[in-house]
Amino acid sequence: MTRFLCAVAVAVVALSGCGKKNIPAKPVDPPDDGGVPTRSAEDEKASNDLKRLGLAYMNYNDAHDKGPAKPADLLPFVENDRQLMGSVERGTYVLAMNIKLMQLTRGSSNTVLGYVSTVPTAGGTVLMGDTSTRVMTKEEFAAAPKAGG
Repeated sequence: MTRFLCAVAVAVVALSGCGKKNIPAKPVDPPDDGGVPTRSAEDEKASNDLKRLGLAYMNYNDAHDKGPAKPADLLPFVENDRQLMGSVERGTYVLAMNIKLMQLTRGSSNTVLGYVSTVPTAGGTVLMGDTSTRVMTKEEFAAAPKAGG
């Protein structure tokens, strides 16, 4: 009988967490972002679109050893996404044309290849020659080296 009581006592202690109280975990506060603004859905879409255009531009350069002469030249490299190319043709996105990426003298990661049309006056998302995107102020954009410029 004493063995049974000892076994029950051990089971009760084990199941109760060895005397620890069951305290719910404190919710984790989001990390302090240091005042960095978050990107809107519109900014994210622009970034994704510009990255796709940058990859298409790079693939066109690889295939033809030169930059595209007009936005329509990139159509096969964006899987015939006419909506995306329409954004370039309508001026929503601006791309430098006829640029051979290997000849970017300031380095592809430092040279603007494309941007959202409002960037020169309001700042926003830009496409670099290495297909990365950045958010620049209008002052940063004005000072940044640009492909073909």
